[in-house]
Amino acid sequence: MTSPVQDDYHQNIFQKLPIKKYDNANHPLAKIWRTAILGMKFLKSNEYQKASMELFNLMEKKLRNSLPTARIEHIGASSVPGAISKGDLDIFVGLDNDRLEKGIQAISELGFEIKQNTLRTSELCMMESKTQDNLSVQVVANGSKFEFFLHFRDILKNHPTVLSEYNRLKEKCEDYGEDEYREIKSNFIEKILKEYGF
Repeated sequence: MTSPVQDDYHQNIFQKLPIKKYDNANHPLAKIWRTAILGMKFLKSNEYQKASMELFNLMEKKLRNSLPTARIEHIGASSVPGAISKGDLDIFVGLDNDRLEKGIQAISELGFEIKQNTLRTSELCMMESKTQDNLSVQVVANGSKFEFFLHFRDILKNHPTVLSEYNRLKEKCEDYGEDEYREIKSNFIEKILKEYGF
């Protein structure tokens, strides 16, 4: 039996857009081509986190207006001081299970769409912006196993040695392909969550 983290990763849960736009970015295969050619590219925290925080603050207001009862939190590497990243922004939107579908519809109306080839359950929906690269929303049922997004973020924030290890892992993955990087990252996250009791 696989863990929630393994299941999610095996369904491309952490698939992201490249930092820089491909010349033909509107082509549905653009991000695949770019990653295959250039591999993973990472930014230091001082190169992207200020812009990510500004974008989060903007999106939080929009999401709050549409979903006033939702839990809206900044997750992913851009939420962790000192973390290196591909430069993307991930936002956690937590809703009671009976409000999840209406929440997904409301987020769609803000210019997001459901990510293709990602895990979709009654407790999780991965969404991405139609107009802005590297902007994703994870719609999660409150209290579900998919709150591991929050647990892993908090571990990185509160344990500098884990963050350093995570950064080193990413640096070693520079120029790796998307699938190889995702598998390595998945294994690391699963290991850390288990070590900290999740």
